[in-house]
Amino acid sequence: MMAEFKRIRKFTAGPHAGFNNDDAQRYGDYLERVVGLGRRVVSAEEIVAAAIPDDSPIHEQICGESDGEAIYERRLDLSRHLMRCIIVTTMVDDEPVESKAYHHVVTVSGKSGYTSERRVWKEPHLAEQVVAQALQELRAWRSRYVEYVELAGVIASIDEAVAA
Repeated sequence: MMAEFKRIRKFTAGPHAGFNNDDAQRYGDYLERVVGLGRRVVSAEEIVAAAIPDDSPIHEQICGESDGEAIYERRLDLSRHLMRCIIVTTMVDDEPVESKAYHHVVTVSGKSGYTSERRVWKEPHLAEQVVAQALQELRAWRSRYVEYVELAGVIASIDEAVAA
């Protein structure tokens, strides 16, 4: 049985985000309230479209200071980077727990895009994708560091978790 979550919507900047925690809060609020993350899957293209207006909170991250310098593919990359770099804090058993705020998923109908961690854990087919991606990342990490004797215990734990 999963722990009961008392949700607080506190967003912070992940490592190498290029923006601060106040900005992450502003971006997360906008992405959920206006763009629709959390209610539906949102594509990178939709995030770019939401960033185009000069008054959009994510404009500076996606479009840069000079609209003429940015190209569409670069904006898509920047929107994906933004999605990877926002962290959300939730309360689990009265303790704050940080996790990725948004995950890349594919809907049953085949739409690819981002949605909030809240929606992922409410919809089993989305949760399965996120867990599969996490296991893939664990396997990749294991492959990179398997020769480090100092990490033998961690490697054994990963082997056990992946085999389960």
